Amino acid sequence: MEQELLNKEDMVAPKEQKKIRKRKVRFSAEFSEEEKEDIEVLNDFINKCNKKEFGSLISWKDILLYFVKNHGNEKMISSIQDHSFTKEDRVMMKIKELSEKEGKDLSVYDIAAKALKIH
Repeated sequence: MEQELLNKEDMVAPKEQKKIRKRKVRFSAEFSEEEKEDIEVLNDFINKCNKKEFGSLISWKDILLYFVKNHGNEKMISSIQDHSFTKEDRVMMKIKELSEKEGKDLSVYDIAAKALKIH
């Protein structure tokens, strides 16, 4: 049977044979000195994933794809985006929201003056 399969492959014209080309994409993550604990958390996680008797070594690609495929819904994306906002971002978002609501181009000072009841 194996010989039969080899013969069928040999009969396929070179134009019809598909070449599988892998595309290499590299990702990197930068951590500051203050984020040493985050590096430890990530290293502990991948080490726990690879504490097994059978199977191939689990890579960051495997972990990332698993989480994106199984948890990459709109709610999770929104949560991740929300986690990335600074206090300043949240202030600017609120100002934009109030500006659209009132139909005016409000500034931080306009909002502060209103809150402090300065007219």
